Amino acid sequence: MSYLTDSANRLYYEHHQKANKQTIILISGLGEDHSYWLPIKDLFLQEYGVLLIDNRGTGKSTDVAPVETIATMANDVVAVMDACGLKNAHILGHSMGGFIAQTIARDFPHRVDKLMLCSTGCHPSEKIMHSLDAQNRLIRLGTVPAELLINLGLPWAYSNQLFAHPEKLKAVIQEKLDKPLITTQEVVDQHTNACGQFDSRPWLSNITAKTLILCGREDLLLPVDQNEFMAQSIQSSELVIIDDTAHLLHVEQPERFYKLIRKFDSSAV
Repeated sequence: MSYLTDSANRLYYEHHQKANKQTIILISGLGEDHSYWLPIKDLFLQEYGVLLIDNRGTGKSTDVAPVETIATMANDVVAVMDACGLKNAHILGHSMGGFIAQTIARDFPHRVDKLMLCSTGCHPSEKIMHSLDAQNRLIRLGTVPAELLINLGLPWAYSNQLFAHPEKLKAVIQEKLDKPLITTQEVVDQHTNACGQFDSRPWLSNITAKTLILCGREDLLLPVDQNEFMAQSIQSSELVIIDDTAHLLHVEQPERFYKLIRKFDSSAV
């Protein structure tokens, strides 16, 4: 558990080193901190060192300058790699974390061993940005009950498998009520604006890292067609579309998620 501090920022990270094993950096999505990955961290520690980072403004990385672009957070990740003495690593990003991972692969190709893009895309659609803006405005009102906000967001995150099992659905809602997102709305707005500006379509073909693209077939936020475009654009890429999962595929099917990454890492030499 450490902090990287410069004149303007204090970034929190945890580097779980494993002797003679490559490190995998797990980069979280919009507004999330490193705890996003804790339920599956031990899976990765079987075969990897693990580096977890609180993206700028989240978790314990709160004494920071504002997020301006996705590149801002990509530079943060590379600065933490420098602090940890990592010449390169596997880079795994989920959702907005996938935007960050793509940007690292573009700007710092020599720092990327293998690239793993999960539930992400190349440019959030205008429809999605409209929906995120509407949800953020509801939150800023401060009058909408938390349970209703959770229920409005769940269909964007989970597959029909959750909604077909009322007891599981009830448990997920209760868990989110018990452990609400602690990131401030100001930071969520900054992340949302950065996502809205992101567009990797013009430069995806410049990514040279061997790349795994994982997508839930029911992902509404960053759907299959975006992932297919990425796979067509990145020369050394493999696309896996996972049935019965949506945007949170690593939550819905954690064991399969990990096994697919291990399979890719073992075969992509």
